[in-house]
Amino acid sequence: MIETTADIFIKQGIERGIKQGLEQGIEQGIEQGIEQGIAQGIERGIERGIERGVCTKTKELVIKCLSKRFNVPVPRDIQNSINSYTDLIAIDSLFQQALDCESLDDFREYLV
Repeated sequence: MIETTADIFIKQGIERGIKQGLEQGIEQGIEQGIEQGIAQGIERGIERGIERGVCTKTKELVIKCLSKRFNVPVPRDIQNSINSYTDLIAIDSLFQQALDCESLDDFREYLV
């Protein structure tokens, strides 16, 4: 079969259309991927910020609890140890220990 000029133009048009469609699809995919990545990053950042805030506040409460229970300022070494914790579950455990311990020395032993 002999290709006519019209056939050539149609074939070229289809090829250009496919090329443009692919380029446009790739561009849109990249844009959507970036938007989705940014949204997930923001969400994770907010979650981490909230968790850090809860950790910080709970550490403060552990120190206040010890100070109030034993009616003395909490020694700096104990405060530093408490503030070195980063895991919320461990910090919560410190709070429970602050409520249950018999003395600051008893609490200090728990930290070691």
